[in-house]
Amino acid sequence: MNRLVVMSIRPRFAKAIYSRTKQFEFRRVRTQLRSGDLVLVYESAPVSYLTGQFHVGKVVIGSPTDLIELEAEGTSRVAVQHYLLGAQVASAIEVLDPVRWREKVCFNEFLPGYRPPQSYAFVMERVNGVFCCPS
Repeated sequence: MNRLVVMSIRPRFAKAIYSRTKQFEFRRVRTQLRSGDLVLVYESAPVSYLTGQFHVGKVVIGSPTDLIELEAEGTSRVAVQHYLLGAQVASAIEVLDPVRWREKVCFNEFLPGYRPPQSYAFVMERVNGVFCCPS
């Protein structure tokens, strides 16, 4: 079963995801995401809103040195190298079908009482239709 995930992403990387110039999102840890999961993009400050979504394609776990090869040459690759520096293991999450929503959504309206995740958080739906983060 595919899961719903909220992921915090810096605005410049979210823009690259929506423009389809960034095909992988990287994390400094072994991720629990899997192919088919739906990611809601929370753009960190100064945007601070949910702005869109994408589906997870393949998830590659490995050494930062190996994963950097998945990023296209250029400034994004340099940023990924700096971000992954010092990590023992890292994850590359393939971005499929990215969509920027017409209307951004306030995180607190979507998940009242919760804070945006530092990296990502799984979200589940209650019977009454209210979304919540699993404990």
